[in-house]
Amino acid sequence: MVNFNYVRLKKDKIIKKGWKIVIIVVALLFAIPATGWLVLQNSRVQTHLTGKIAHLISQRTNAKISIGKVDISFFKNLVLNDVLIATQNDDTIFFSRSVSAKIDTLRIRKKIVSLSELTLDSNCIHIFRDSTGYFNFSSIVDSLHIKKDTATFRPWDISLHRFNFNRSRLIYKNLASSKSQEFYIRNLNALVTSFSNYKDTICFTLDQFNLDLDRWLRVENAQADFLAAKNLILVQNMHLKTRQSNINGLNFTLNYNKSASGKKTYPDINMELLRSTVNFGEFSAIFPQIKGMNQTVEFSGQIYGNSNDLKGRDIVLKTGNQTRAGFNFYVNDLSDLKNMYLFVDLKYLETTFEDINAFHFPFSMNVKKLDFPESLYQAGLLSYKGNFSGFLSDFVAYGTFTSDLGIVRTDLSVVPHKDNSFHYNGKLSTTDFQLNKISSIGELGKISFNAEVDGNYNLKSEIAEGTFNGEISKLEANGYKYRNIMLDGLFLEKMFDGKVTVNDSNLQFTFLGELNLKNELPSFDFNLQVDKILPNELNLGNRFPKAELAFTTRAKFIGNKIDNIKGLILIDDGYYKNRYGEFSLKGTQLFSVPGEKSSELTFSSDYFDFTVNGIYNFMDIRHAVQKIVDRFLPSFNFKAVKNPMPNAFDFKVNAKNLNPLTKVFVPELAIEKPFFLYGKMDSHNAELNIEGSIPGIQYKTLWFRNIFIGNKIVNDHYASKFNIGEIVNKRGASVFNLSIDSEIANNHLVNQVSWNATRDSTSHSVIKTKSVFTQNSKSVYPAIDVQFFPSKLFFADDFWDFEGFSAKIDTSEIMIKGFNLHNDEQHFEINGKISKDSTQVLLLKFGNMNLNKLFATTKKGSSLHGLLNGKINLSDLYHKPVIIANANIDQLEFKNQMVGNVNLYSSWNPINYSVDTELDIVNKNHKRLMATGYYNANTGDINYTVQADSLPVKLLETVILSQFSDFSGFASGQLKLGGNLSKITMDGAVKVDEGSIKIDYTQVTYFLDDSIFFKTDTILFDKISFGETN
Repeated sequence: MVNFNYVRLKKDKIIKKGWKIVIIVVALLFAIPATGWLVLQNSRVQTHLTGKIAHLISQRTNAKISIGKVDISFFKNLVLNDVLIATQNDDTIFFSRSVSAKIDTLRIRKKIVSLSELTLDSNCIHIFRDSTGYFNFSSIVDSLHIKKDTATFRPWDISLHRFNFNRSRLIYKNLASSKSQEFYIRNLNALVTSFSNYKDTICFTLDQFNLDLDRWLRVENAQADFLAAKNLILVQNMHLKTRQSNINGLNFTLNYNKSASGKKTYPDINMELLRSTVNFGEFSAIFPQIKGMNQTVEFSGQIYGNSNDLKGRDIVLKTGNQTRAGFNFYVNDLSDLKNMYLFVDLKYLETTFEDINAFHFPFSMNVKKLDFPESLYQAGLLSYKGNFSGFLSDFVAYGTFTSDLGIVRTDLSVVPHKDNSFHYNGKLSTTDFQLNKISSIGELGKISFNAEVDGNYNLKSEIAEGTFNGEISKLEANGYKYRNIMLDGLFLEKMFDGKVTVNDSNLQFTFLGELNLKNELPSFDFNLQVDKILPNELNLGNRFPKAELAFTTRAKFIGNKIDNIKGLILIDDGYYKNRYGEFSLKGTQLFSVPGEKSSELTFSSDYFDFTVNGIYNFMDIRHAVQKIVDRFLPSFNFKAVKNPMPNAFDFKVNAKNLNPLTKVFVPELAIEKPFFLYGKMDSHNAELNIEGSIPGIQYKTLWFRNIFIGNKIVNDHYASKFNIGEIVNKRGASVFNLSIDSEIANNHLVNQVSWNATRDSTSHSVIKTKSVFTQNSKSVYPAIDVQFFPSKLFFADDFWDFEGFSAKIDTSEIMIKGFNLHNDEQHFEINGKISKDSTQVLLLKFGNMNLNKLFATTKKGSSLHGLLNGKINLSDLYHKPVIIANANIDQLEFKNQMVGNVNLYSSWNPINYSVDTELDIVNKNHKRLMATGYYNANTGDINYTVQADSLPVKLLETVILSQFSDFSGFASGQLKLGGNLSKITMDGAVKVDEGSIKIDYTQVTYFLDDSIFFKTDTILFDKISFGETN
């Protein structure tokens, strides 16, 4: 901080000391001419006598002064060569190769000297200050102190029209400061004009000035007008140019006036500066405190007042690419920094995180760069408008931040502490601040809040602690805008203790308690009352429309995952419901008691209980399963894991009644109660046992009864048994005693699948396979060779011969060779490959397939007649599947109505990369249906034209399996099918004659005898009627 008394005194001393040295030179200049005049201006005599005078002056000043040669011409021109001023220890203070002067006027009695020109050429100046603060020239200055008789003393009146100081160098060394300072100035040149000295006033004009300071600073030119009086220092119209800096129009005034009362006064300053630029790196040699900074700053403005009342007006700063600021300021009592009052009126401040990141701090601060998370750079231009007021130890920041991230308003009291932290207290608010741009949680959006904060922030640890009391009026998350969130609590490092209330239309809850994430294992102790959660409205899922959740829970536990949780989570009351139903959550709890050698985890509810006892690390259970697989199928190339976490536990599932859950989540599913599943895992010994039974499962039209599961290790083999006593299909055939038995060991899998088509064993079927697993060097997964053994299979009322075949499976292809299923003249064959190689083909061939027998097990199969023949080629199933089919159905009949002969032809079009298809239905030379078009395998687009002529509507029953029945009538017309397989569009019109359809649920039949219009994804009916059937 500037001490203006010190500056003024120091400035006076420097000026006086400097001019005392000049007076010595001037004394030499005028004492020597007088002597020279007496000896008739002989150069040798002049030199000799000048040497004598220099010796006398040396004795008087305690310095060594010598002059090499003197040349005086008629008392007008004076030239001194090799002028040396040194200390008594022969240390050079000043040396000039040549000193020349042109004298206009010399009046010794009147003490008037006027020089038209004074030139010092090839000069060297040494300034040295020792550790005690004593300068090398101090003895000379002290010797010139003469007590003045103020009544009779009359100062010299000195004027100088032109002063040249050429080809000079200056060496400065200071050992008095805590850190030694040393710099070397070369190529110092100066031109001073209009110099005058009268009484206590000195004034001159600096017309030209340049120098090189070490390798840092080169002053290319400087100009200014100077005036120094008894109580005034004035610099006007100063211009200074360096390689990277340019100071323009600097006006500086230092005025020191003593008060009439004798009280202490402060020097007044006034500094005005036009737009200028300064590079800090250039001036670091003069001001070592800023070494390390390399910013170029543009600034302008006015600073005026004194150390007790200093003001700044219209200060403008610019730096970096987009950083600028404009402000006024007021500072009171600079002499006492602790009690100094500061007010800064920041009209505007603009910057970017890129500019802040590029800012270089002084080396003395030990701060390299301010690094920010990558997300903050999306903030764009940061703007602030406001003010700072108070003391350095306690100030208030009031203003508004704006950026691409949103708006932040502050009204904060800030108190810095010595431990590199500060205390803050006040109000903080945001408007539409975009959390998603600074958070790794992409589902977050904008936030608006208004809060009172009181806490501390540590700059070193970047940890904020304190209280937060306010309202979050809006928080966007997962595409939803949450409203009315109240937060009142204490935030410590990774801790929260307080209350959170949400009163949103779709989310209402109250949280009261403590979260402590500071320790290695976080702890939780809270009560949570959820009055309402509507997941669909909150965009948390739309699978279950009209879902709603409410509950009251208590929790007290430690842990950060299910493996190490210790404590209790209890739901006292609650429910979940959706459009399918509702179930209660009352009494649901999770309880965990970990121990050193064994732990227990229990989940219990009205619907099922789950218990685990032992050592469990569920987060690492994948490696345990891999180890078990590796024991029996070592061909898997699982990556070895160092020090996997152990899993050695028993588990038990007690399903008391799952139907209240299935009714709500899977209405088509029903599970008979009760049932048990239990087992054991031991990762060390690579063991996994699972056993249990389920009385029955119903899913839609299928019933699975008497289900048994048994998996265990027998004689170093892994034996698996899965048995279902009965599978009943309400729409067709049933299967009895389905059993899947497997044994796995040493890369071999022996498998047998058996079943009965009837309740007795007369229709018994068995499929036996043997699989060999071979290690695959290119993949984790092995290659598998599967051999299917011949057998007879019973379907419905017929036996089918199943020929043995082989299959090979690896990561790039599936090969099937010799699949053949036949019954009399009916046959179905599969050969070929499914491969990543698009040229490989899987061929399916079928002949004389009786549709009545083929679909006999289905409800509508008995109404279907005809013989199916053809083949299908499948290729490129890994990428863009291509299906080419050529097939026909002879004499297709459905529900005693003859449809006709169905013919399907397709071919591959390599030019368009498409499958071209033709389909027709002909009955007695009458073409009832004609469809042509293509499917583009590259784009997925389809383009077909369908023409119908009296096509039986009853055919729709073969593809519509439920909800509708009793189709009748005939359809004629034309449709254009387009779009792609995920969204098919239809355009055209179809005329339905004598049409009808019945809705099974309402038993209402609708009648149609008119045209149906199709437009893209819209179906338009003109005339439709309905009525009850008899």
